Amino acid sequence: MLLIIIFSIIGIFILIILYLSCYLVNNIVYNKKKSNEDLEDYNKKTFQSDWLLKINSWYEQVEKKYYSVKSDYGYMIDCYEIVNNPNKYVVLLHGVTTNKEFVKKFAYLYKQLDYSIIALDHRSHGKSGGSTITYGYYEKYDLLKIITHLKEQKGSDCIIGLHGESMGASILLAYASMVEDGCKFYIADCPYSDFAKQIKNNVTKKINTLEFITSLIMETTNVILKLLFSFDIKGINIVNNISKVKNPILFLNAKDDDYIDPAMTSELYNNCIGENKEIHWFKTGFHAGSFSYQPEEYIETVKKFLEKYIED
Repeated sequence: MLLIIIFSIIGIFILIILYLSCYLVNNIVYNKKKSNEDLEDYNKKTFQSDWLLKINSWYEQVEKKYYSVKSDYGYMIDCYEIVNNPNKYVVLLHGVTTNKEFVKKFAYLYKQLDYSIIALDHRSHGKSGGSTITYGYYEKYDLLKIITHLKEQKGSDCIIGLHGESMGASILLAYASMVEDGCKFYIADCPYSDFAKQIKNNVTKKINTLEFITSLIMETTNVILKLLFSFDIKGINIVNNISKVKNPILFLNAKDDDYIDPAMTSELYNNCIGENKEIHWFKTGFHAGSFSYQPEEYIETVKKFLEKYIED
């Protein structure tokens, strides 16, 4: 009788771990996307009204060329291009659950700095294909495809930089540290340094339980991800590879980031051994809101970085 009770408890425990792990897997790969209306509501709540008016007015009027590039994984990556200077381009990378339209704030910034713009929808976002999100695991190779296409179109002398926020920032760092250090500069706004650690932090916030239970959920989650989606969350460990990046990097974050621990930004900066690195902290912005709350400071910070490290 005692053995039956013990095995029943163990069975229930295993089922609970499996349920929580499957729930986590679903939330990772099929993270619900925000609508453009939701994103615009967010902008209205965070941006100064005059700045949002300027950005929206410019974005609605500026000429955009839409096109798609085929990923090595079979789906199409949807992009738009805004031409300002044919010799200088920046590729803009959005965060999870948003899309390429949401980075119009950065497009407006680079218009001021005389850079042309490429913005793309990451896989399983916006109008791009792909059924699952992998947070940089496959997206870094999609980014390589976009950059290769851009170099073929504009020539090897064209200056190309990357600017991303949140997941987009980590994707560009994964590209630079794991694929090729192939762009002139990188600007990473509120990145995660280790995706598995980021997920574990989120789980810990939501489920206040023993460390070994959290670790067991994480391990089970990763096994399911690898079996069903060929996706290893431990393979997005950027901090272990950031030392390979030698080209200029600017790390940005708000001191009060409430989603990705700001310590991850510091960790990346400290482990980056290239000489051309800088870090800038904004007073507020919560997560991915530094530009919204301090647009003048944000633009000036990026401008000074580019003036220092990038020659025309």
